[in-house]
Amino acid sequence: IGPRFGQADAAGRPLMGDIVKTHSGAIVTAPAAGVVLYAGPFRSYGQLLILDVGEGYHVVLAGLGKVSVTLG
Repeated sequence: IGPRFGQADAAGRPLMGDIVKTHSGAIVTAPAAGVVLYAGPFRSYGQLLILDVGEGYHVVLAGLGKVSVTLG
């Protein structure tokens, strides 16, 4: 695990989430069940996945090599 929620990022601002790093080619599983709002390429972040996990919370997974989900 990289920097954690509340710790300063490279610009000195507090992070609003955790940063988790994996080995290249690792299988990444979402940390919670949710509705897929977006899955696909996004700017320089590689493949991006946005999940609505309820109660106003979202999970964003970025830098993925491939995403195997469908919207909804």
